[in-house]
Amino acid sequence: MSDISLPRRLYKFSVKREFDQTVNEDTTTDYQVNSPCSMQKALESLDLHMAEQENFVVFFLDTRLKIKGFDMLTKGLLDRSPCHPREVFRAAIINGCSKIAIAHNHPSGDSSPSPADMRITQILVDAGELLGIKVLDHCIIGSTHKGVDFHSMKAHGTMPEAQ
Repeated sequence: MSDISLPRRLYKFSVKREFDQTVNEDTTTDYQVNSPCSMQKALESLDLHMAEQENFVVFFLDTRLKIKGFDMLTKGLLDRSPCHPREVFRAAIINGCSKIAIAHNHPSGDSSPSPADMRITQILVDAGELLGIKVLDHCIIGSTHKGVDFHSMKAHGTMPEAQ
């Protein structure tokens, strides 16, 4: 378990931008995802690398890249977790987020992006461009016998540009 504490998910339909009432007093909202290393720590704190099914998570960020909340958007099958741009951006729009970071796990342990991962990333980057919400990174995490396997599309130069 990581030493960071993330805010719980935002109210999906909150106009007041309040956090879920289950947030503890020790939960910090000062955690920034300004590097691949910080994204990896955030994902490890959610134990995403240990999941046996693919899970897709969206981190909602403010202008200073601090996590306002997150949503475990889908829990999928062994080899895929379908998501739709409408669902990815819904809470970000309602809660006034200017940026998001997306991530999912690969239960196989191999964090290399698949062609399907690249397609959905391009779709989300294009949708974010239309909405004025930048998709900063798409990270993939897995767990092997050697430890955590992590891939940041931004760090590896494979993050698509808006078309």
